[in-house]
Amino acid sequence: MIITTVIIVVIIHVISAVFHERRGFSVNAASRYLIEHAYEKSHNRCAWHIMCAMNAGGQPVPLLRACDYKWYFRDFLDTQFYEVPRENYIPEKGDIVVFPKVANHPYGHIAMWTGSQWVSDFKQKDIIVAKEYNKHDCTFFRPIFIKP
Repeated sequence: MIITTVIIVVIIHVISAVFHERRGFSVNAASRYLIEHAYEKSHNRCAWHIMCAMNAGGQPVPLLRACDYKWYFRDFLDTQFYEVPRENYIPEKGDIVVFPKVANHPYGHIAMWTGSQWVSDFKQKDIIVAKEYNKHDCTFFRPIFIKP
């Protein structure tokens, strides 16, 4: 069962990589989706909102149930996005930040930079949304193919 699921996820990633290369990723559409659908405060749905925003931006992402976001998105983002070093990091519209799981946050956290702020399932005041997170433990990703 696990092997079948892994094979299906790999096939989806390969298909989406080919599709993505042809169409590109619209950071404007993804950002617009996030801003329009953001809550006032967290509803613990950060991954769902980022996956929906990526789909809205033209990047097909399988909508999965809760998992360790750092590992799920790292595997996916490695084919569609590239990792940006933390040193001297300056966010660009469409960048994604992924935090690993920590105490009280068993799946981690993920958010996208909309050009003016970090948004997950809510409009964040800062990149750090819980005291358990540390900016030095996060990973930044930037889209490889961008279209207007």
